[in-house]
Amino acid sequence: MERTVLRVLQMGFKSVWITILRIVVSAKLKNSRPSPKTHRMKTTFFLALTAIFSSCAMAQPGYTDYRQQEGFKVGTKWATAKDTSGTKRQALFLAIENKNEYAANFDIAVRFYYEGILREQSTIETQCLPSKKSMIGKLNGIYIIPQQFTEAQIKSSDFKFELEVENIQETEACVSATE
Repeated sequence: MERTVLRVLQMGFKSVWITILRIVVSAKLKNSRPSPKTHRMKTTFFLALTAIFSSCAMAQPGYTDYRQQEGFKVGTKWATAKDTSGTKRQALFLAIENKNEYAANFDIAVRFYYEGILREQSTIETQCLPSKKSMIGKLNGIYIIPQQFTEAQIKSSDFKFELEVENIQETEACVSATE
């Protein structure tokens, strides 16, 4: 099985799909029951393929590790999101993971600088994250749209931001809004 997985990884996605098509077509052309060895090979191949695709689906592409602070790991990426008026704008998406052994309430403070001067501050207040869980970008609404900057300014080398997880407080459990 290990050799099959390694072979699949080395082949690349295009080659994998061509191989799958060959297996399916050859089975249809034979119009007979496959041998146990062929059946075992196909099963192993599809399990390896499923494992590869499921691991790719779980990853959140594009997030860059920003910092680790008091048991919280924070990642960031820039992408587009709609603001309150429905206009697509550049937004700072956050991926936050609580590595602590306890649930915690926290705030997130972001400061945006342009040409070395603090131009805008933003805070996401009182979030709760259970132990060993994460909140990710658009999925959990963890993103900030800077209001005073154009896309060109955000992409400029003069633009910087600082992000901090603040007011971390241990809590028994996170209470959802639906309870």
